Amino acid sequence: MLTTLLTRLSGPALPAKVLRHRGDRQPVSVKRAREPASPDDGMRVLVDRLWPRGVSREALIIDLWLEDIAPSPHLRQWYAHDPDRKDEFARKYCEELSVHQDPLLLLDDLRMRGGLTLLCDASDTALSHGIVLKDVLIEGRFLRPDPERKATMKASDIMTSAVITVTPETSLHDIVEILLAHRISGVLVMEDDKVVGVVGDGDLLHRHEIGTDHWGDYRTWWQRLTHLDPAPAAYVRANGGRARDVMSSDFVSVSVNAPLSQIAVIFEARNIRRIPVLERGELKGLVTRADLMRALAASDGFSATPAPPGMDDESIRKNLLAELSRQSWWSGTWSNVFVNNGIVSYVGVVQRAADRDAARIAAENIPGVCGVEDRRLQYGEWQPMF
Repeated sequence: MLTTLLTRLSGPALPAKVLRHRGDRQPVSVKRAREPASPDDGMRVLVDRLWPRGVSREALIIDLWLEDIAPSPHLRQWYAHDPDRKDEFARKYCEELSVHQDPLLLLDDLRMRGGLTLLCDASDTALSHGIVLKDVLIEGRFLRPDPERKATMKASDIMTSAVITVTPETSLHDIVEILLAHRISGVLVMEDDKVVGVVGDGDLLHRHEIGTDHWGDYRTWWQRLTHLDPAPAAYVRANGGRARDVMSSDFVSVSVNAPLSQIAVIFEARNIRRIPVLERGELKGLVTRADLMRALAASDGFSATPAPPGMDDESIRKNLLAELSRQSWWSGTWSNVFVNNGIVSYVGVVQRAADRDAARIAAENIPGVCGVEDRRLQYGEWQPMF
């Protein structure tokens, strides 16, 4: 699980949060994203699929953006915050949440580290999906391990234990030599046996030595007139000669027991390439995106799986339907599946072209399938027939 707070993605800083004793789930609140932030909010997570319209990245203070946990576009359009459809919407949204266990586990873990505030852009939060999500977290629904799921890989299974580190006083010349010699893209900065920052190749992009330090020329006029002007900090990073001058101190860490699903979410949400692995503040290892790729290459499910003996058409159809029934985009009411000599055929009506691709992948991953054909009409194509 995460061992430190996910630091702010954007916007001005708030006073430091107080971490409560781990293990006690803290309150969950729902706020409109446009409301002012408060230190009492705890972790602030945006749970909308779209960024709030008219709100700049600098103005919105969030710790994490989980757009995939929002209702599907089809469900959101059907609901349209109609009070008469509120109960039915809650039921349908819970069905979608049932297949999004990893983001729910991440939210539950954040909740155990302090207060949690779910941010939505709905004008009336009482009708927003955040209320349903809040109830799901409080009741603990869909947070129980699925016995059919494979054993979850953890950070300790893929991390690099022998981590190359530097000190805040290490010169940038030495850091560059280390990166090139070891063919790595970043190093951790240690002080008093604690990780205090990270220096990556991205921190060395704008340097005066190679003439790439003119980032300030692209400032907007309002940045020059306000306290948001990044020029002073940019000058330090472009001209400083030691690790402390260019390192990123707002790093995220995980524990040795953090599941890979959470690590992948952090990589994507923060757009970073490496995460230190800590246990009670002590450095245990480092997980990079390359480590995830190596884990993928070594996984049993990544290689072709031969069809087991006795896998006939009916068995293929049964296994495929079981897989499809777990997906929020599949509708057995509008689509059906037939299998003949290993060829999967879809018939009926499909809402989006992406649904066809998803159904094809689901079929191709079933052992024994020789081919896939999708004869379904896309919604809208069949209407002129009537």
